[in-house]
Amino acid sequence: MANNSITANHIDLDNTMTASSSTTTEELNDRIQNLPQELQDWIKELVIDDGMPSSYVNIDDSYKPPLGLQIDHKSREKFAKEFYRLLSHRVVEYDPEVYSPAESLDHAYEKMRRWLWTLSTLHIQHIATLRFDVGEMRCRVTGITWFPKHISDECNLAWSALTSRVWIHLLGHGIVAIQMDEALLSDETHGVDLFREPIEE
Repeated sequence: MANNSITANHIDLDNTMTASSSTTTEELNDRIQNLPQELQDWIKELVIDDGMPSSYVNIDDSYKPPLGLQIDHKSREKFAKEFYRLLSHRVVEYDPEVYSPAESLDHAYEKMRRWLWTLSTLHIQHIATLRFDVGEMRCRVTGITWFPKHISDECNLAWSALTSRVWIHLLGHGIVAIQMDEALLSDETHGVDLFREPIEE
């Protein structure tokens, strides 16, 4: 079994806990398997919770799903609700040789699209905040609201195209946008709200 993995009936503590020189990881795992189920579940939750990021998740070329999304179905769904709803997911795209906002935002969209393609529709529906960090442009989405802070004609056009593409993409995943509100426009911030129907629990 791969290191640092958890299944419904097995917890691998390798790279998660530091065993004493006289106690091997296999021995620790064997001891855990002999514990009452309630204690096994408690230890599993501790290991899973330890892998929860504190504030945001960078969606970049080095991104890998956390341990909590790679285990048994029940634990995975519980972890996913917190992981996608409570954390800000940042799509990071920065290439110092790319000077065009349109090109940078286009690359960011493709990165987001590839990432969303790996998720289930249910997990996508849990996402509360997407943040786009594109070079010096900082664009944020909250529930889902888009705020580009770098203001230029080219950026405005590129951003408008990006919001439309992402909106259509989310609709393709079954996320229903019921209103597009441009009342957020001001001298300092341009934005488009995409309101979604709440998920039935």
